[in-house]
Amino acid sequence: MAKQYKIAIIGAGINGLYLAWKLAEQGHQVVLFEKKPNPFGKICSGLISARIKNFVPLDEKVVLNRIEKCFINYPRKRVELAMAPLHFVVDRDHLNQILWDSGRRAGVQYLFDHEISQLPDKDFDRIVLCNGGVSKLGERPEMVTQSFYLGLQFFEEKKDYKNHVETWAHESGFFWKIPRGSNVEWGVLGASLGLINKFRGFCKEKLIVFPEDKIQSAIIPQGLRIIGCDKVATCGDAAGLCKPWSGGGVIWGLTAADMLIRNIDNLAQYEKEAREFFTPLVFKGEIARKAASFVGFNTPFLMPSKVRRDNDFPIL
Repeated sequence: MAKQYKIAIIGAGINGLYLAWKLAEQGHQVVLFEKKPNPFGKICSGLISARIKNFVPLDEKVVLNRIEKCFINYPRKRVELAMAPLHFVVDRDHLNQILWDSGRRAGVQYLFDHEISQLPDKDFDRIVLCNGGVSKLGERPEMVTQSFYLGLQFFEEKKDYKNHVETWAHESGFFWKIPRGSNVEWGVLGASLGLINKFRGFCKEKLIVFPEDKIQSAIIPQGLRIIGCDKVATCGDAAGLCKPWSGGGVIWGLTAADMLIRNIDNLAQYEKEAREFFTPLVFKGEIARKAASFVGFNTPFLMPSKVRRDNDFPIL
């Protein structure tokens, strides 16, 4: 019989809820800590590839719209990117509800409104950090060089069921428009300095009302910080598992979560496996992002008008 552990999971985003559910299903005693009163209202875009179905059973309430392509707008070039695989616009709160209910049935103990300021290493055999990219828990010296991008978003009350998203490149990132069916998500990703003013200017140009009181923000880590040693492991944003070209991290986080589940007896092996898998993706993704930006702004005639690309695990 496999060894059973008492496991603390810190953070009730998608990765934390998924890990809690799956580890409890294996017979481990799982306690999930979340500083907020519930797992809902997390600030994150709802655009996720159809690979989410490989991890979570979806129902008709989760998928708000289906996206087949993305238009990337440079000042003098418009590129049509075919989304491979198909992407879903999901209701993140309903997705979290599915994960929460699945974990509850599996026996997860949820402790909401419970902030953890130091590792509870005396009370648990394993501690998994899923508490975001700016967490200092379990930090190691080599992590101090990690950088961050800022994401801003708001929702326009306007019905839109188009099958494509629009993005507009700027110096350090991009603006986006995601049709969510009953509303539209507008956002920007990039270096934090002056980003809010860039967003204001973009909205003015697009004749969109910029709702100062409804802007939401999130910190997006750049660079891996995967830990797997002694009792402690990181996953999701806490492990820096965000795609360099888009900032999205759900599929990467869930992929790493499955690696962690397989290696719950040997966290060092989890770190080794995850780093070997994701390091080339991050390195090549950074090169591709910078190259695309340079070509798009400086020599747009070299940029193809149509591209098909796996947006989770591209072959570069």
